[in-house]
Amino acid sequence: MDAGLLTAGAVGSFYTVARGSQPVVAGNPVPGKMTYRRLGRTGLDISVVVAGEMDLLPMHERAYELGVNYWHKVGNFEHPGPEFFKDKDRDSFYCDMVIDTLDKEGAIAQFEWGLKQSGLKTIDFLKLHSLYRDPKDIKKYSGIFKAFDYLKKKGETRFLAVAQHGNTVEVCAACIQSGLFDAIQPNFSVFSPPEMHDMLAFAKKNDVGVICKKVLAGGERLWQRRPDRKRNTEKLLKKSDYTLGQTLLKWALDVYGVTAVVPLITNFEHLEEDIAVGFEEKTLSALESKANTKALRDLAEDLSTDYCRSCGRCTSVCPKHIEVADIFRFEMYYSAYGNPRKARRLYGELPSTQTAVECDACGSCEEVCPHGLPIISKLRSAHTLLS
Repeated sequence: MDAGLLTAGAVGSFYTVARGSQPVVAGNPVPGKMTYRRLGRTGLDISVVVAGEMDLLPMHERAYELGVNYWHKVGNFEHPGPEFFKDKDRDSFYCDMVIDTLDKEGAIAQFEWGLKQSGLKTIDFLKLHSLYRDPKDIKKYSGIFKAFDYLKKKGETRFLAVAQHGNTVEVCAACIQSGLFDAIQPNFSVFSPPEMHDMLAFAKKNDVGVICKKVLAGGERLWQRRPDRKRNTEKLLKKSDYTLGQTLLKWALDVYGVTAVVPLITNFEHLEEDIAVGFEEKTLSALESKANTKALRDLAEDLSTDYCRSCGRCTSVCPKHIEVADIFRFEMYYSAYGNPRKARRLYGELPSTQTAVECDACGSCEEVCPHGLPIISKLRSAHTLLS
């Protein structure tokens, strides 16, 4: 390793790591090299750990140095931007851009604005961001496909992807079946039901790439709500020498159909720890031990009534059509991810008729929730935080 230092402030603290081609965890370089997998029929070989939203430019530089070659949500955020991409070989990385409208002209305008912001000439993936509420919406709204065809012919993008937060299994399965999407980005974790695993296998069968989000099951702040269970889980996991976060990432990467994961990274310590997961392909099956598997399942069970799986059943029966899953996701950004500004902005963008303030406590949502979440009280708490 060279003697250079990479230093930056993140989340109220400073973290310094010796630069080099290896991630550094607990002060020790991790042996090996980044693992790459084929992203379905795109034929692109991408790093099994994808770069997500990171606040600091040096974090993106460090990820690139460690072999990460896929960037999530380019053009819509401050980093990475032209200052990051300007000295990179364009053939050395791939990226996607979020589109939040199904209207043809709106999508084209949004994409081309983001393309300009990025400083790039091509964004590999145009990605729809949780725009479908029902599988029927895929056939109902054709404008986005016309926009994609137009931008693809101009050489500004190559592939179509969809990220989904609500009604994930049904919508993603329909996207796969349509043959129109080259990759999907579902929320997936140890909380996910068997149907989600079936959908991922369906993606594999149809050669559709899969990058999983929300893999860390709410993150450390959510785990801390059950400190005794967290400690017991970590004791069992010591046999594998992985942290709880690393084990959750490895668990997802070992699921059939999963190509890569995109963890939220808020500081350099987590960056090194998460990327290290991609350096150990030969031990990706971190859950060889039944005790490890049971430990994660027990943790998920203990946190069960704190974590919304975004299945969408509550919204489907709500007479007010309140966006329950989205509201709980925004509350997670606030409480678990420590990003109140983003959480409040997103909540403020919801139509007023779909916010928690409209809830009249009829109870329809709680009757159909398969996981027994106290939805009404959680909505009230979320509104207090987010409004």
